[in-house]
Amino acid sequence: MRSAQDFALDFRTLAAGVGWNERALINHYRCSLRENVLRGLACRDTTLTLDQLVDLSIRLDNLLASRGLSDRDTSVISPIAADPSPGGRGIRRSVGWFRRLLVKKESPQSSSSPHVQVRTPSPSVDGASLVPTSTPNPPPPFLSSTIRWSQTYDLCVCHSPVDIEEAIRLATYLEKPACGLRCFLRQRDATVGGAIPTELCQAVQSSHCWALLITPNFLLDDWCQYMMHQALSEGPMSNRIIPLVLNLSYTQYPKELRFYYYKDLSKNPERGYTQVYKTVLKYLEDMDEKDAAKVDCNMHSTSNRLEGASCFPRTKLSEF
Repeated sequence: MRSAQDFALDFRTLAAGVGWNERALINHYRCSLRENVLRGLACRDTTLTLDQLVDLSIRLDNLLASRGLSDRDTSVISPIAADPSPGGRGIRRSVGWFRRLLVKKESPQSSSSPHVQVRTPSPSVDGASLVPTSTPNPPPPFLSSTIRWSQTYDLCVCHSPVDIEEAIRLATYLEKPACGLRCFLRQRDATVGGAIPTELCQAVQSSHCWALLITPNFLLDDWCQYMMHQALSEGPMSNRIIPLVLNLSYTQYPKELRFYYYKDLSKNPERGYTQVYKTVLKYLEDMDEKDAAKVDCNMHSTSNRLEGASCFPRTKLSEF
């Protein structure tokens, strides 16, 4: 028999080590509550902080339990609870991967040379490795450029809710301090209760690049198809689209992406993650160089106009 208070205690303990912002933690906490508690929260202020949300959910759960309207063991969604809808499966599975992500340990770095990749055993859950065992070199300085921060995310990861585990491995690898990228994951970063088309469209428009995790589940998901076509409309024939294939034959590969080189994660996931990282870096570097060249050109043009004004002074008209 588990109450919301017990769950909140575990949630705070695990959340203390993940380093996510408050919005992401609020979204995950909301997704972990039962429908009767969520209904009680629906009529409350949506600008609650995490502390206020936790306190209010505990009081609502206790009130429902005292009135016999809620069992203690159903106040919190089970990570393996079944739901016939794809969205429901994604929300419920997110609780399980969120816990596994929080309890993972950082791989130790070599003190002698920070540029050397370190391979150490990574923690596993049910025999499956949670994160890759190596990290790339520290991020280059152009990641702090103005053009990079003009967008909210560096990479939008488009995936089916069924493939959330693989999407988290990719995002975790890219968001490690050694990489320092900002990734969008629908289950983590989308606004709870927001219109799905609006949320997905904004995610695509506010990202520099888009990683399409193409699996058989991806091809069957209408929202994945929607995001893929949004990305194609935002950057047709550009290097901003990064197709990633997993457990998919070439004949099943989407025809819209036939002109794009894809990366196969089935054989060597770590190598695929590194290629995604380098592709995003290359795009950001090119954008930074173009922005710097544009600034230099403007400065050069302004300088030429000023020099022209000094070289050709006005002359007084001769009098007749």
